[in-house]
Amino acid sequence: MKKSISSIIAIVCLAAVFGAAVFGVGKLTAPIIEKNNSGAELAPLKEVMPDAEGFELIYDASGSVNTALSGVSAEVSKIYRETSGKGFAFKCSTTSQYSKSPLEFTLGISMEGKIVGVKIDSYDETLDFEDYPQTFIGTDSTLAGVTLHAGVTFSSTAFKNAVISSFNALIDNELMKAAEKGPEQLLAELIPTVHTGMQNGGNLKASEIDASGNVVKAYTADNGSGVAAVVKKGENFVLVVLNNMGGAAAFDVEGNDVTADCGAEIDEAKKLLADNSASETLLEKRITAWFADASAIENVTTSAMNTVVSAKKFVSEGKTYYGFYSKSFGFKDMDIYYVLDENGAISKMTAQTFIFEEEYFGAFKTANPGWTAADYVKNYYGLNGETYNGDSLMIAAATMSSNAFKTSTSDVFAAFSAIEGGAN
Repeated sequence: MKKSISSIIAIVCLAAVFGAAVFGVGKLTAPIIEKNNSGAELAPLKEVMPDAEGFELIYDASGSVNTALSGVSAEVSKIYRETSGKGFAFKCSTTSQYSKSPLEFTLGISMEGKIVGVKIDSYDETLDFEDYPQTFIGTDSTLAGVTLHAGVTFSSTAFKNAVISSFNALIDNELMKAAEKGPEQLLAELIPTVHTGMQNGGNLKASEIDASGNVVKAYTADNGSGVAAVVKKGENFVLVVLNNMGGAAAFDVEGNDVTADCGAEIDEAKKLLADNSASETLLEKRITAWFADASAIENVTTSAMNTVVSAKKFVSEGKTYYGFYSKSFGFKDMDIYYVLDENGAISKMTAQTFIFEEEYFGAFKTANPGWTAADYVKNYYGLNGETYNGDSLMIAAATMSSNAFKTSTSDVFAAFSAIEGGAN
């Protein structure tokens, strides 16, 4: 009995000693683990702000710290203040409309309001940004000169919006003043609203081209629907937008239409227009394929600033028709052709490609058993600007293509209404 009691006491003592040892090791290693975790957390911050002396977490979306900051966008997960007053570092997480997983990145902004570093922490898309994030370095809250990245428009849009949200977190909480936009940038930002063919989702879809003379900035639409130019006018600047069918308009920095006073500026901008003969030829071939007896085919002028890249008037069996070629933005660029009768109703319509069965549209056939382009097109015949309702013609599992058809159809009706000396 005494032997059993002694054994039990020995086991208890051994357990106590072992527990104390574990506790002691824990006490010794806890600071090391905490330091290592802190180092892993702060390493990306040091990359975007190498001269930082230290960082203080002042905002955490998870609520781990008390914060005085408010109105911070969900795209911003953490905000750190550099302890010696050099600026701020951000941890951001954002998704695009078609992202498989979040795009996570670290951003450094100096006290002068300039981006000093960007590091992509996680991005699993098959297409990458290449050098896109580095184009933000040196810019302020205006993001002047930063465009979207071709090939990953949705991801680069999400990235840019998260950067804007980071700046806004500082500006809205009075930690930094917003940079002022110059007239050139204000006019450039006006382009998507006055020439809708040069935008997608509100973002400019155009490439900058060489400017000279009084033209200080110039852009050509990615879909070939026209050009936009910031032109110096005396001591001021105006924005001139042009389509490929003789349409022109000019606006001041407040968005007022000043076309009537900008004849010289419009003429100078017209020198930037590219040769549109290829689009005109494609449209004419489509017309003659549909109407073997088509005659008196001629280009027409329309003032509509949208996705229409070519417009023609012709005669068949004694009746007047109008042909249109629109290039809207779907999953890929959409080439869509229309013929409207003299009353503006759709007589013919087709697309070079209706559905792009890419990775994101793999469920299309399952969602649309028996779907055919011919049956889909018939739904458009006879519609005009008053009877058309694009929402009723959406295609399941092909939202982007459907929206492209919706845009092009609305744009064609607008172009028809704006034709000079022909349509009503």
